[in-house]
Amino acid sequence: MSNRITTDQLAELHAQDKAGRVTRELLQAFLRDSSGWKEKKGETGFNASILTMEDIGPEKRSFEACAFLLDGETSVIGHTMIERTAGMSGKACGQDDGQYLLDNQQDIPSEFRKFYLVVQDWRLPVDSGYVYYLYWDEDSRQWIRYWNWLGSGYWDDGDRVLRRK
Repeated sequence: MSNRITTDQLAELHAQDKAGRVTRELLQAFLRDSSGWKEKKGETGFNASILTMEDIGPEKRSFEACAFLLDGETSVIGHTMIERTAGMSGKACGQDDGQYLLDNQQDIPSEFRKFYLVVQDWRLPVDSGYVYYLYWDEDSRQWIRYWNWLGSGYWDDGDRVLRRK
């Protein structure tokens, strides 16, 4: 790990900040180790790409499934996941978008089946600390809605946060 920050790394940090993707936590991670801060194939400084699904359902809605882990991370707590994706392009998905996807799940591309798709603004009514996500159930061959606690530290590379394009 080098403690020296290059002009290329600063330029990348500036570009990420200008795009609204820099949070306090991301800046701290950059200052601790700038070697992991890079854009790969149009990505957002995270260690996996953003997947896009388009023309879903009769309204032809489009969504992005966004990664949120930094290089070297294996998991984060849910609040960190939500904070990191909050400034990305598009808007946060809520109950309407989540239900729309369930109602039109035949249009969700099969490559999304390996991920849990977090619907960040769709919360459990009795406790907003829980967020709904959609997952592919191989036995029933359909997308299912479930929820998980944002305080959990087990949000990992198998999860993606949905954003509406």
